[in-house]
Amino acid sequence: MKRVGRPRKPVKIGVEYGKRVFEPGEGEGVIYITEGELEAMRLVDLLGLKQYEAAEKMGISRTTLWRLLRNARRKVADALVNGKRIVVGEGV
Repeated sequence: MKRVGRPRKPVKIGVEYGKRVFEPGEGEGVIYITEGELEAMRLVDLLGLKQYEAAEKMGISRTTLWRLLRNARRKVADALVNGKRIVVGEGV
């Protein structure tokens, strides 16, 4: 099925993540986080950059960065609260 709208802009990732898995001792289910979502969280939440600075580093708009952060934070909260496994990687 062909995607409607503008083509996606490539996201610049500052760190090579590869595939990572975080697994709690209990709980069911899996949460998948993309490298773009993880990079947005790293820049804003870990390094303390402003959202416009992080968006500039990633080569995306502030709106796209905000969406990546919102999705990643929701997924991480779901995994932590419900004891779900977290799988990180673009190919997931």
